[in-house]
Amino acid sequence: MNTTAKMIIVLGLISAISAGLLAGVNMLTKDTIAANSEKRLYETLAQVIAADEFIPQEGTELALWQALKNDELVGYVVRLTGQGYSSAGIDILVGLDSQASVTGVLVFSHSETPGLGSKVAEKGYLDQFVGKGLESPIAAGEDVDAISGATSSSMAVIGSVRKAVQFVGAYAGLVEDTSIDFAQVPDGVYTGTGRGFGGDITVKVTFAGGKLTDVEIVSHKESPNVSDPAIAKIPQAMLDQQTVEVDSVSGATMSSEGIKAAVRNALAEFGGEGPAIPIDISSLLPGKYTGAARGYSSDITVEVTVAGGKITDITIISQDDSPDVGVPAFETIIAAIKQEQSLDVDLVSGATFSSQGLVEAVKNALRSEGVLDLSLLPDGNYTGEAEGFSREPIRVSFTMKDGRIGSVQVLAHGDTPEVAGAAFSQLSAAIEAGQTLDVDLVSGASYSSQGMLDAIINAIKAGPNSGTGH
Repeated sequence: MNTTAKMIIVLGLISAISAGLLAGVNMLTKDTIAANSEKRLYETLAQVIAADEFIPQEGTELALWQALKNDELVGYVVRLTGQGYSSAGIDILVGLDSQASVTGVLVFSHSETPGLGSKVAEKGYLDQFVGKGLESPIAAGEDVDAISGATSSSMAVIGSVRKAVQFVGAYAGLVEDTSIDFAQVPDGVYTGTGRGFGGDITVKVTFAGGKLTDVEIVSHKESPNVSDPAIAKIPQAMLDQQTVEVDSVSGATMSSEGIKAAVRNALAEFGGEGPAIPIDISSLLPGKYTGAARGYSSDITVEVTVAGGKITDITIISQDDSPDVGVPAFETIIAAIKQEQSLDVDLVSGATFSSQGLVEAVKNALRSEGVLDLSLLPDGNYTGEAEGFSREPIRVSFTMKDGRIGSVQVLAHGDTPEVAGAAFSQLSAAIEAGQTLDVDLVSGASYSSQGMLDAIINAIKAGPNSGTGH
């Protein structure tokens, strides 16, 4: 036997013995490893709800545990993954009491940008969700905050908590059946709004002959590359299956759920999701908003002008209600809305359908995207920021004087200087020349361009600075 053959035999014996030893060690320790792993998981679950026993539930859409204390059910823990900036996602645990109110939130793991997106895992940020429940919007800018410069990471956590609340609410039987019988929906066009990944999604839903015939997405703020599959597939699936309850698109779950929520909202009066999303007039951007709703004999279409957080004008674009009954009712309702700055106004006796139709048309208008009118902004200096290409905040400033925007500047950003700098200059010039934010994004710098425009919008929402400087 030559030397090579002896070496092969020796190495083979060593490998076989090593494999046997490893297998033996694994067999001896696997139960201990599994027990320790389960113990660590349950210790982690106890960080989001005060319980001493957790029972995993089988066959649920999301990972779910019943939480018990002294053998009594005190709530639930949901584990789910939110899609943030990193493709790995954000692994989140949400604890909820027996009424689906949040008791705690923990980021189990994530790969978000250190120092920026990673802030969503900090206890100080997650504590804001405690106490939120089925009656809470759980929406950035309404009852919870996003982290400036980390929109994707923030929205992933916010959306995940909202989904956990809704999931437990349905699982525990705390919400009514929201199924909609399409055959019972009267022919017509209905408008509704739902919360997606990037913000509100507004849809227009058309029925004819007891069937859903069209689902048009009127406006949204979803990320194009992520939401496109949902926008293309969800409406078509609803048409094909004649139901709202279609499967969400993998990789675009929040956009899918937002579209479905918007359709349910549009059909709320026929068994949808209940009351429509409240409208905060004071938070609306200055501009003109258009909407329609069914009156007594036809659709009523209105244009609503908002300035300084108030409704300043309501114009009826088209209607076909009775001149003797409907028109006087319209005048009364419009005066009441402007006077009270509220949509909760008394209907006109004897013209209920006309009155209700006008109020619903105004509501639908204010839920639409609207056309921003910079000339309605009060004079002053404005500053705001938003996420750019680098996910670092783009900070902008501008001035308003006598209804004109000027001195549009980018104060700080983390985007590529040679690309973003030229884009910012081009956009500033276009905005000042056209006196509008409806400008083309700069080719090759679309994320930086959009970030600058978003920063300007955020500055407008914040209002003029209290001081005179930037």
